[in-house]
Amino acid sequence: TACEHLKAMIDNASPAVHPYANVIFDALWRQLDVRHPDEAISCLATLGSLFSAFGTGLRDHGAELMRQAVDTLKDQASITKKRLLVRVLADVASGTGVVVDPYYSFPTLMKLLLGILLDRYFSFE
Repeated sequence: TACEHLKAMIDNASPAVHPYANVIFDALWRQLDVRHPDEAISCLATLGSLFSAFGTGLRDHGAELMRQAVDTLKDQASITKKRLLVRVLADVASGTGVVVDPYYSFPTLMKLLLGILLDRYFSFE
């Protein structure tokens, strides 16, 4: 998909993408409302890469993306999608430097993350 290609570009050519970071954020943000959940997940992954590369410049949008990722995390059944969303949360936190605040803003976040960790741990028995 286009989001996957854009993610590869962000991951591998971030200096070329840097001037367009806010425009890319806006375009990807609008795509989160698409009807196809897999496409929205792909856009979230691309947004995670964008935050990882340019987080401080996008800090104002961090809470929005965190909220979307946490809400999506609550609704997803697939462990693969959950892992991807955890990666997005990590990208946003590390890119913006905002690591502790999400646990106050989203009180269920720790429970969700521990649930994913336990699911993964017990699925290998």
